[in-house]
Amino acid sequence: MTQYFFLDESGDPGRGSTSHFTLAMVQLARREPLAELGLAREALNLSPQFEFKYHKTTKNQNEVFFRSIQPLGFRVRAVVVDKSRLLSDWLPLRGQDFIVEWTTKLILRASELDIADDVLIMDGAVPSLLRALRVRLSE
Repeated sequence: MTQYFFLDESGDPGRGSTSHFTLAMVQLARREPLAELGLAREALNLSPQFEFKYHKTTKNQNEVFFRSIQPLGFRVRAVVVDKSRLLSDWLPLRGQDFIVEWTTKLILRASELDIADDVLIMDGAVPSLLRALRVRLSE
């Protein structure tokens, strides 16, 4: 059965502007919007397009969000990179190459059989990033 992985990042993949870079993939069995999040938005009188961002939402909004997703069956794979502690072979990588390498590592933590029919959806990814990731994963 096809599973859907929704990937998003936080932080800058280059050096200087942020000390950490984070990637997180949420695995769900379906691609359509989650009714539970729609109900949470309604309960909070938020727009149907409102995106829950932990540090930009209120404590109450976060509580409603986390309560609403508790009954859902999902898995998460995530990595937090402390860029100041990277080994020398990672230092030349910047921007898109950095994202591609860490995304590939995150995806390949699962066996090939587990990800054979899965679909990856990247929030805001430009075509060049998707192409580079496809090539890297094929390698």
